[in-house]
Amino acid sequence: MPIGRRVCWFALGVQLLLALSVAKQWLFVGTYRFYLDRRSESSSSIAPPASQRFAIVGGRVEPQILTTEGDRLSFAVAFPWRSQLQVRAVPVSRASVEIAVVERGHRLTLSRRSLAEPVDITLPLPSLTGQLELVNEGALWWSDPRVVQQTAVGPQVGGLLAIAVLQALWMRRHPRRGSVLGTGRARSAFLGALSAVVSVSAGLVVLEVGLRVMGDRLPEWIAADRRNLGEARLDGRWQDSTTYGARLRPRLDTFCQWRDGDIVRLGFLPPDLVRHPVYRFPFSTDAEGFRNRPGAEEAPVAALGDSFTDAMTLPVEVAWPSRLSARLGVPVRNYGTAGFGPGQERRVLEEYVLGRRPRLVVVGFFAGNDLQDAERFSRFEQDASFRPSFAYGWKFKEVVARFDQNTEWLDAVQYVSSRLSLPEELQRLLPALVSRPGAGISPKAIGAGDRLERNVLAGCIAYPELVRALAEMGSDHFDAELHRRLRAHLIEPGPTDADLVALEAELDARSAAEGIDEVTARELLLRLRERHLKRQLGSADPERTKELQATLERIRVAVSELV
Repeated sequence: MPIGRRVCWFALGVQLLLALSVAKQWLFVGTYRFYLDRRSESSSSIAPPASQRFAIVGGRVEPQILTTEGDRLSFAVAFPWRSQLQVRAVPVSRASVEIAVVERGHRLTLSRRSLAEPVDITLPLPSLTGQLELVNEGALWWSDPRVVQQTAVGPQVGGLLAIAVLQALWMRRHPRRGSVLGTGRARSAFLGALSAVVSVSAGLVVLEVGLRVMGDRLPEWIAADRRNLGEARLDGRWQDSTTYGARLRPRLDTFCQWRDGDIVRLGFLPPDLVRHPVYRFPFSTDAEGFRNRPGAEEAPVAALGDSFTDAMTLPVEVAWPSRLSARLGVPVRNYGTAGFGPGQERRVLEEYVLGRRPRLVVVGFFAGNDLQDAERFSRFEQDASFRPSFAYGWKFKEVVARFDQNTEWLDAVQYVSSRLSLPEELQRLLPALVSRPGAGISPKAIGAGDRLERNVLAGCIAYPELVRALAEMGSDHFDAELHRRLRAHLIEPGPTDADLVALEAELDARSAAEGIDEVTARELLLRLRERHLKRQLGSADPERTKELQATLERIRVAVSELV
C-alpha cells in the first residue's frame, strides 16, 4: 500500500477515535439529583428534621427539600469532570444560604447570600470527590437541587478540525497519492456506512420531534417510561377554579388505575417495599364535582376533607364516607377533594353543604399538611396567581442521562471482552472506558447494590441465627453508612437512634414482602461476599488474584447448591 494512502488511513482512524470520544461524552452527559434519603450520615442539625415533597410544576415533577430554621444538608459527590450545581432557594420569609464543598477535610465556600424572595442559583463546581453542603439559616425549601455534568469536547473537536484541514491540504497537493477511498469495495463500504449513519441520525431526530409534538397524547407504554424522567401528563379530571384552585371536574365518568398509594408516590416508603398488583376501578363525579352516586342529594350526613376523604386511589365504596354510611345505615354525602385544606373546606361548607341542611357534618382533618394547606389557600385568596395546593408528584430517577447505562450493559461488555480473550488488564479497564464519565457506578447498579445490602440485613433480622455469618463479613462489604451501623447493631446490640429504628422496622417488614426465607437469606449473604470479592479482583496482584478467584469459585458452587 502506498505511503500516502497509509497516512490517510491512519488519519481516518484517529478521526474515528476522536469522533467516538465526542459521542461518548455527549451520550453520557447526565443530571444528578439530590434526594433527602441520600443525605450523608455526617449531616447534622439541631433543628427539626428536613422533609421531602414532590410537587408538579409546569408539567414536571419538582423535588423539594423543606428545611426549618437552620439545617446543613450534606451529600456525597464524585465529579472529576466539569459540572454545574443548579437549585432554586425559596425562603419562607427571610433566610440566608451557604453552599460549600468539602474534600479531604478542606472546606471551600462557593456562595453565601441573604434571601427575601425565591432565587435561582447556578454555580460551577470544581473537580470534586467529597461532600456538597447546602446550609441555611431561616426556614426555606431547596427546589430541585441537582448537578448537571458538562461536556469538555473542545480538544477532540479541535483535533478533528485540524486533521480535516491537513487531509484537505494533502489531497490538494497529492490528488492521486492521497486517495484513501480509491475505488471499488472500500469506497462502497465507506459510503454505505456514511449513509446508514446519516439515515439513523435523521430518523432519531424525526422521532424525537414527533414525541415532543404529541405531548400528552403519547401512548401509555411510552408515557410510563417518560414518567420515570419526571414528566407529568396533564390529568383531564382536574380543572382550575378561581375560588378553590385545582379541583375535580363535574360529571366525570371514567376509570382510575393505580399500583401504589399516595404514601409511596410521595416518597415516604420505597416502591419495592410492598408490591401491589395494578388495580382498576370506575371513577365518576356528580354535577358539583364530588364523588357521589345519584340518590344521596338529601343525605343527613356530610363529609368534608382532602384526599383521605375523596379517596381517589380507591373505589368509592371503600372510602370512609361510604363505610360510615354502611355503619350508620343512612346516606353520607362525600364533599372531599384531594389537596383541599380547611380554607377550601369552609367554602365547600358554605356553597354546597349548608343549603342541604344536613343534621351532621364530619370533617376529616389531616395534621400532616392541613395547616400548610390553610396557609397556602390564604395566600391564594390574596393573590390568585399562587397555587393553593401542590399537585402530588413522585420520586423519579436520581440520574437522568442521554444513554441509560445499566448493569446489563456492563455485563455485556465484560462477556464480549472475555469471549474475545482480551488481556486481563484490558478487561479490567473496559468497564471504566464504557462507563459514564464521573458517574462511577450506574444508577441501576447503585439501586441493585442498595437492594442487595437491604435484603441481606432483612434476612438476618428475620433469621437471627445468620447474624454469626454476618459478623464474619467485614463492614467494608456494605457501601451505605447506615447499613454498616445496622450490621454492627445486629452483631452487638446497643443504643439506637431514629434512623436505625426506622430502618430496622422497614427491613423487618421487607423480609415478608420480598419472600425472603432462610435459604434465600443464606444465598444473599453469599452474593454479598461474591460482590466484595469481585471488587477486590480489580486491584489484586497476580498471586492474590488466583486466591480470590479460587474463593469466588467456591462461593459460586455454594450458591448453586443452595439454588
